[in-house]
Amino acid sequence: MINKLTELTYRGSPGADDAGPLADDNLIKGYLRSFKRMTTTPIPGFQGETLYLSNFGVMTELDGSVSINETKFREFFKANPDAFSAIGNTRAVSDSNLVQAEISGTLWKTGVYEFDKTGPTSAKLYKLDENNARIDAGNDMVFEGGKFKITAGDARGLALTMLGNGEDAKIYIGKSLMQTIQEFTENILVPNNDIDVKIKAYNDDIVEFNEKITDLNERMDNQRERYMQQFTAMESSVSSFKKTGDLLTNFMDSWRASLKG
Repeated sequence: MINKLTELTYRGSPGADDAGPLADDNLIKGYLRSFKRMTTTPIPGFQGETLYLSNFGVMTELDGSVSINETKFREFFKANPDAFSAIGNTRAVSDSNLVQAEISGTLWKTGVYEFDKTGPTSAKLYKLDENNARIDAGNDMVFEGGKFKITAGDARGLALTMLGNGEDAKIYIGKSLMQTIQEFTENILVPNNDIDVKIKAYNDDIVEFNEKITDLNERMDNQRERYMQQFTAMESSVSSFKKTGDLLTNFMDSWRASLKG
């Protein structure tokens, strides 16, 4: 997709007529920038350290294309098999064997959270920064159906099940690259999306241009007919003047002849 959009939006080389058909289309250029960011943007919420596609050997070349180093991929996958979830498996996990995590809905945000169990049925959840420091005042969790749940804040939709009495734990909520791409493409392809709107605008322009061309052709035909009428009248006048000239010439010749006689 990156290669295709790059081709379509190519601005052309100096002095050559080789620009792409969408070289001036800012909408498509925006989509291209979004796709490129997906190859370099961190994928948080899967491990203590933020993951990048480059960890898996995926590299962006100087010409904007994407390649993969298979050796680097195999080495990283062998050392960190769980990290591959960042590519294809959206999830919530706990760093404790006594706390099981699950996530539902779409209102949550990726990141690392701290589960603070304050009682058998009471707990708070805090969001942590990259240094594992709390960055909010925390949200109270509701104990319901044997699970701690949260209905507010960046982790809404998170549910935690205690094994035994449970314990405090770090919770990692991560959105896979595949889901990020899926959500991005779904937004592009929904009915009446920006591309549909642009295509409709282009089609409306084509209708308007065709109407203008038809109107211009009609005016050209009318103007041509007027010119033909004027030319015919002028040619008739010239012919009449020529006949008058011939008549005057003959008259002058006759007059000169009569004077000589």
